[in-house]
Amino acid sequence: MLCRGVVPDLVSFSSLIAVFSRNKYLDQALVYFGDMKKSGLVLENVIHTILKNGFCKNCNMLEALKIRDEMLD
Repeated sequence: MLCRGVVPDLVSFSSLIAVFSRNKYLDQALVYFGDMKKSGLVLENVIHTILKNGFCKNCNMLEALKIRDEMLD
């Protein structure tokens, strides 16, 4: 999106992260999560929860715990 001049907002990032997480593309979801953090947008608990659920459903508890710890900081 950025290469085309489109600046994503909170809703765009949230939607992309949710879709990638649901479809087991967690690496791509993390890329957008990182982009979201770099852009300075406020990270909401909903986004953390989406990622945690995606990692839990894919049996990756260590990553889910990392996301939880980040949310609590």
